[in-house]
Amino acid sequence: MKSQFGIFLKKLTAFLLIVFVVDFSLGKVLEHFYEEIDIPTPEQHTTFSIEHADTDIMVFGSSRAQHHYDPESFDDLPNTSFYNTGKDGQGILYSWAVLKSVLHRKKDSGILILDLNINEFDKSQDSYDRLSELLPHYTEHEEIQDIVNLKSPFEEIKAISYLYRYNSKVLTIIKDNLFPKKDNMEKGYEPIPVVRRNLQLTVFEDAEAIDSLEVAAFVGFLKDAKAADQKVYVFVSPSYRQYLEEPQTIRIARDICRELNVPFISFHQDSLFLRNANYFDDPTHLNEAGAEIYSDKVLNIIKKEKILNSSS
Repeated sequence: MKSQFGIFLKKLTAFLLIVFVVDFSLGKVLEHFYEEIDIPTPEQHTTFSIEHADTDIMVFGSSRAQHHYDPESFDDLPNTSFYNTGKDGQGILYSWAVLKSVLHRKKDSGILILDLNINEFDKSQDSYDRLSELLPHYTEHEEIQDIVNLKSPFEEIKAISYLYRYNSKVLTIIKDNLFPKKDNMEKGYEPIPVVRRNLQLTVFEDAEAIDSLEVAAFVGFLKDAKAADQKVYVFVSPSYRQYLEEPQTIRIARDICRELNVPFISFHQDSLFLRNANYFDDPTHLNEAGAEIYSDKVLNIIKKEKILNSSS
């Protein structure tokens, strides 16, 4: 009986060793080719945001951040560098993780712009599932692990696997290495070409189920930024929708910003943009022309506040 149990343990040990070797080897191969992606792609954009981005002005947020903040507008500030870490499909959890990685290496004070989605705090599992985008950086960046672990109750255990960290990236890694195709991206900003869409202005009714963890992430983002001596602004960029009442996210975020003394500026019902459908590609995304006008407005607000602060 003892000999049979001993044989079983040996076989189990050998099996687990093979699994570990295969997982480690294939994972390292995927890691190597993931890091080889050096053209503007969504993966390279995430890697640069997590590993290298450190500029005077930095933008954080979702696709609305990535498509709405044109670096050419911010070039109007002399001797000021700019990078947009905004990411399609992501939200405040991703933004907070990226901020933590930036602050981990950032030494100088700067300006941080957080673009808040109009329904940012609406509860959705997608907000957590999309954190898989950060898994390739999980081991090397301890500062983001607590946020990525929110993805699932067993995320910390699953992330031990090298293959797991890249299992959603295999086809992308192959494509970007064998058939590289650059995205139209400058300093993280990705303009949406102007195409006439014949959009109709519709009334949108707020029906959010507030996610307390995302609200906490928003507070954490602001407190971390302020503790690191960064000047942080929260903007809600324009949309081509009319709202029956102010969305809960905006009310909650405004109250938090007031309490923390953070400038909060919302363009979600700005009359200039509501009168001009040609500034939009869809109801929630500005096209390149709209983004240029909006970015100029954001810059003017920042410049005015800097003048007021310097004279007070």
